Amino acid sequence: MISFSRCTNLFALLFSIVFIFIFVSCEKIPEPESEITIKDGLIFKQGEMKPFTGTIKDTIEGKRMEYEVVGGKKNGEFKTYFKNGKLEMSGQIKENLNQGKWTYYYQTGQIESEGIFKDDLPDGLWKWFYENGNLREEGTYIKGNREGKWTMYD
Repeated sequence: MISFSRCTNLFALLFSIVFIFIFVSCEKIPEPESEITIKDGLIFKQGEMKPFTGTIKDTIEGKRMEYEVVGGKKNGEFKTYFKNGKLEMSGQIKENLNQGKWTYYYQTGQIESEGIFKDDLPDGLWKWFYENGNLREEGTYIKGNREGKWTMYD
C-alpha cells in the first residue's frame, strides 16, 4: 500500500516535471539580432559609419524579407515571404519610396492584388483577386485616392 504522503510527493514531482516541460517548450525563441540599423532615414551595417550598399536579407516576426540598398536607401527590388516560405509581396523601391508595379499574394501563391505606386502612393489601375484567381475588384487611384468607377465582382 502506498502512503498518502508518498502519493502527494509523487504528484508534486509529476506536476513539476509537466510544468517545466510546458514552460520550456512554450518559450519563444528569440529572433537573431538584425545586422542593420537605421539613422536619419539611412541604413547602416551595425558598427559602421558609412551608409550601406548591398542586399539586405532579414527576418522580422518570422517573415523573411529581401531588398536592395544603395547609399543607405532602399533602391531596387523588394520582397517579403510568408512564414511558409512563399512570396508575400514584391515590388520596386526608389529612394525609399514604393515605385512601379507591386504584387501581393495569398499564402497559397495565388495573386491577391496588383497595382502601381508612384512616390509611395497607389496611382493607376489596381486589381484584387479572389483566392481562386477570379477578379474581385478593380479601380483607379490618383495620388493615393480612389477615383472614378470601381467595379466589384462576385
